[in-house]
Amino acid sequence: MNPKIEKLNRDIEKTETKIAELQDKLREYKKQKTDLENSELIAFCRDNHLTPAKLAVFLQKRNAKETEDDHEN
Repeated sequence: MNPKIEKLNRDIEKTETKIAELQDKLREYKKQKTDLENSELIAFCRDNHLTPAKLAVFLQKRNAKETEDDHEN
């Protein structure tokens, strides 16, 4: 086979391997971010003594206010 084609095939394979490694790394970073966000939310709920029912009311009021603000703009 042509040496230039062989080199390109090796370069393609190395690049595909690197892309796969970076995609794995990105997935892990996103998972870590989600875990940290969830920890913050849990801490907020505990600090404010929010039961699941109180949290639901809090979120409903917040969403209603955001919807109201959106309609005003």
